[in-house]
Amino acid sequence: PRTGNLVACLDDENIRQLIGQASCSVVSYSFGREGGGDWYAANVTRAPLSRFDFMHGNEKVTTIETPLLGDHNIQNMVGVAALLLT
Repeated sequence: PRTGNLVACLDDENIRQLIGQASCSVVSYSFGREGGGDWYAANVTRAPLSRFDFMHGNEKVTTIETPLLGDHNIQNMVGVAALLLT
């Protein structure tokens, strides 16, 4: 709906093409800054506990630690956090 928010992952080429057609506001996120999202993960370390800085623009919001493995889990956490903070 026009009054809603679309939370979109810019890491996907198809999504980048579709958001141009959105009639509502778009909240973007990506795995890293190079993905172009408003919200993204930086300084990612992978170990038994993965850790990353959750960023909005150039501002570090917080550091997140998780036992979940895989970049896709970090990407999902960034998307959920972007949704909750928008």
